[in-house]
Amino acid sequence: MAALKREKHLIDKEEREAAQKLAMMEMGLKDASEFIRWQREMEQKDDIEKTEHIIKKKIEMELSREQAILAQKK
Repeated sequence: MAALKREKHLIDKEEREAAQKLAMMEMGLKDASEFIRWQREMEQKDDIEKTEHIIKKKIEMELSREQAILAQKK
């Protein structure tokens, strides 16, 4: 549960940062190439986080399955 709260906090933080950077783009403080570079970095970061999330869920499911098997044997 705590891990999910930490994950949500990180996602919220990233969304705030993205909104700030987008606002800067709207004000013309950055050129398009810098924005595209930032966008690619964010997409890569999102892909990594999604992969980590999927792996974490698989591990949690496997642990739950093992616990259920142990509980059934008792």
